[in-house]
Amino acid sequence: MLKDWLTSNQSDRQDNAHLRRTGSVNKALLPTTRQLQWPTLKVLEGLGGSASIEQIASALAEFLSIPEEVTRILHGNGPETELEYRAAWARTYLKKIGAVENPSRGIWRITDRGRKIPDERTLLAIIKNSPQPPEPINPDELPTTDQLVWPTLTSLKNLGGAATIKQLSQTLAQVLRIRPELLRIPHGDGSLSEFNYRALCARTSLKSVSAIVEDASNGMWHIADIGRQIPDEATLLKMLGCGENKRDKDGNGWREELLNLLRNMKHQSFVSLCKQVLIESGFRQIEVTSRTGNGDILGSGILRINLISFHILFQFRRSATPIDSAEIRDLRGAMVGRAEKGLFVTTGKFTDSASKEAIRDGAPVIDLISGIELCNHLRDLKLGVSTRTVSVIEIDTEYFTDQ
Repeated sequence: MLKDWLTSNQSDRQDNAHLRRTGSVNKALLPTTRQLQWPTLKVLEGLGGSASIEQIASALAEFLSIPEEVTRILHGNGPETELEYRAAWARTYLKKIGAVENPSRGIWRITDRGRKIPDERTLLAIIKNSPQPPEPINPDELPTTDQLVWPTLTSLKNLGGAATIKQLSQTLAQVLRIRPELLRIPHGDGSLSEFNYRALCARTSLKSVSAIVEDASNGMWHIADIGRQIPDEATLLKMLGCGENKRDKDGNGWREELLNLLRNMKHQSFVSLCKQVLIESGFRQIEVTSRTGNGDILGSGILRINLISFHILFQFRRSATPIDSAEIRDLRGAMVGRAEKGLFVTTGKFTDSASKEAIRDGAPVIDLISGIELCNHLRDLKLGVSTRTVSVIEIDTEYFTDQ
């Protein structure tokens, strides 16, 4: 167990005490990649199952009592620290054996297999006996054009209403946590990357409904009044003619089934799920301040986009009853002096008056996430929802009759 590992490294901790007294920094005091593999699993488990890279590194340092001055040792010329470098390799080995997964950029999650590994000795044996094949780059992991239109609109809004193509692309890549290798996949002859091509198509779609406009003189894109008034992704997709029937032709009613499951989850399980959704969406320093009996969860967190951080007050509501404007005003009132933005998530819908109240002139904007959008987000994050491709065999009858 990890406790035994720590006990066996008592001399290292004595060296750490010496380091604090003398001020000398010795890289040998850092745990090796191998010594970080088991602690990484336990730290992830202790953080609720998923965490950001920064949270994992901080928790490892605290868990293993690594002095702060040692955690600051750079790998090579930096900017990455040696601890971050070794921790990254530890996660890579754990991912290869299926003990952890990386569902989105910067976020790591322990798997069922990882939870079932009983001790460090078993883990090291599994890693030693497992092949390490290179991980292929799958362009299907990139968001489609339809999946980029709403993030493009919201990113432009968060960038102050105007941005260059480069600023928009960088923000989209960060918000959607797209791995660097995916961003390098070429489109066609390679004059554009596949991601930039899809982002271009998304901007063209938004321009076609006058949600955004382009200033060709300086290469800037601006959000239009119509774009600011679009309340949610579902409304935008309907305007573009690419609603749910086009996006998901499964016809299996999976969203309704998922919403029923969400509404009937145990309250503590739902709280954990909400935290995981926020973490994997880029939130940090999440604090749940209230858990009411009617299914509401109130709390706050910090969302960082590029160099800007936003303090956000969030509310999750498990209900099939539509949310009205009064509840939006209540959340806005709670924001005063506590947060710059608001987020209201429901497993139901919002009334027209609620949608209008959320973007009312002269008041802080509150982002609304309906039940359908929550289902789509869980699917995109791969949290309890997976997709599979079914092969369809077709016979070309003309081929045989024309012979």
